[in-house]
Amino acid sequence: MIKKPERLNLVPVLVGVVTCAIAVTITLLMAYAEFLWQRSTIVSQANQYSEHYQSIISKALAENLIVIDAVESLLHLAPNPSHDQFNQLMQPLLVQRPAIKQVELAPDAIIQLVYPDPGDTVVMGLDLRSLPDQRQVVEETIQNHEFRLAGPLQLVEGGFGAIARKPVYIRDGASGDEKFWGFITLILDIDQLLSPLLTENADQMFQYALRGTDGMGEKGNVFYGRPDVFQNAEVIHNITVPGGYWQLAVSIDVSTLTSRWEMMIFIFIGITGSLTLGILTGVMVLQWQRLHLKATHDSLTQVFNRQRIQEMGVQEVLRARRYKHPLSVIMIDLDGFKAINDSYGHPIGDQVLQQTTNFIEHSVRGCDLVGRYGGEEFVVILPECNSDEVAVVSERIRLNLCRTLEVDQQSIHLSASLGTATLRTSEHFGEILNNADIALYEAKRRGKNQSIAFSHHLLSL
Repeated sequence: MIKKPERLNLVPVLVGVVTCAIAVTITLLMAYAEFLWQRSTIVSQANQYSEHYQSIISKALAENLIVIDAVESLLHLAPNPSHDQFNQLMQPLLVQRPAIKQVELAPDAIIQLVYPDPGDTVVMGLDLRSLPDQRQVVEETIQNHEFRLAGPLQLVEGGFGAIARKPVYIRDGASGDEKFWGFITLILDIDQLLSPLLTENADQMFQYALRGTDGMGEKGNVFYGRPDVFQNAEVIHNITVPGGYWQLAVSIDVSTLTSRWEMMIFIFIGITGSLTLGILTGVMVLQWQRLHLKATHDSLTQVFNRQRIQEMGVQEVLRARRYKHPLSVIMIDLDGFKAINDSYGHPIGDQVLQQTTNFIEHSVRGCDLVGRYGGEEFVVILPECNSDEVAVVSERIRLNLCRTLEVDQQSIHLSASLGTATLRTSEHFGEILNNADIALYEAKRRGKNQSIAFSHHLLSL
C-alpha cells in the first residue's frame, strides 16, 4: 500500500512568520530611533562647537582689527607721523596680538612705515597698485571707501596671511573736503588667527573648513580644511569680516557612528524597515488627504465648498465674539454667468470659474477664507476686518474681476456684484451671510458690477 504524504501544517509557519515580523519590526524601530538620537545629538554638538569657534574667530578678528582704529585716530591728529611716533603707538598694541605680523602705513597707496621693522627694503616703497593679485581689491577699496579684508593669500613679505586694508580719508583744512590719504594695512597670520581650530579640534568625528577668500563667502576659495567638508556640511555659519564674510562649515564623519559591525547591521535593517514603514504611512496619509480634500473643497475651483465654509464661518464668529474682534463677509456673484454657459458651453464656463477663483484669492490676505457657495457664487470670510476695511477689499475684488478673459480663443467679458456684511454683537454666521446676500441682491438690482455694504434700510426695499 502506498502511504499518502502528510498535509503540511501551515499554522506554525504563519505564527512563526508573524512573530518574526513583529520582532524584526520592534528591532528596526529601536535601531532607527537609536540612530536618529545619536545623529541629532552629534549634530547639536557640532552646532555648539561651530558657534563656539565662530565666536572665537570673530572675537579674534575684532581684537586685532581694532588696531586699525587706533592708527587712524593718530593719523587724524598727525597725518604724517614720524617713524618714532608710529613705533611708540604700535609697540604696546601688538604685545598681546601675536596674530598681527605687520602694520603698514601707505600714504597714496605706497608703503612708507612698517612695524615691526622688516629689516629689508622689499616692502618699503612698494606701490600696492603694482601687485597683480591685490590691484583690483585696492582700486575697489579706494573707489568705494570700503574697509576690506584681502586673502588669505601668499604674502610678498613671505608666508600665508590675510590683509586688512582700510582707506583713510582726512579732511582738508582749507577746503573742508575729505581727501584720500592712503591705507592702513594689517597683515594677519592665518595660522595664529585660526589657532583655536588647530589646538581645540581634537575630536576626529567633526571636520572643519573655512572658505571666503577676499570676503566672498560661498563664492570664495577654501583656505582651511578640505573642500568636501562644505559638500557634506551639517552646519554652516557666517563670520563677518571687513567687506564681506567667511563661512565656517562642520561635517560629521558618519563612519564613527557605524564603526562596529553590529551598528552597521542595525542601521541597514533600520533603514530598510523605515523605508517600508514610511511608504505605507505616506500612502495612508496621502489617501487621507485626498479624502479630506474631497470632503472640504470644491472639486472644480479647489477652494472650500459650501459645507466647509459654513463650518469655518461658525468657528470664526465664535472666535471673533470671544476676543471681541471684527469679522466681515463678502458674497460675490458673477454677472451674467448663465449667458456665458449658454453661449460658450460649460467647459469654458468652468475655466471662467477657475480664473475667477484665482483673481479672488490674489485679492485677499492669506488668512482670509475663500469658498464656492454654489454655481457662480463665492463667499470670502475676513477675520480681523471691520466695515471700512472690507469695503476696500470688496472694491479691490470687484476691480480685479472686471476684465475681459481670453479662454480657448474666446473673449469673455467678466464682472461681478458683491455684498458685504460685518459682524454685530448678537449675530450668528447664518445671519451675517444672509445680510451679505441682501446687499448682493441690492448690487444686482442697481445694475450689477458694484459692491454694496449691508445696512438695515435694505431690509425695507
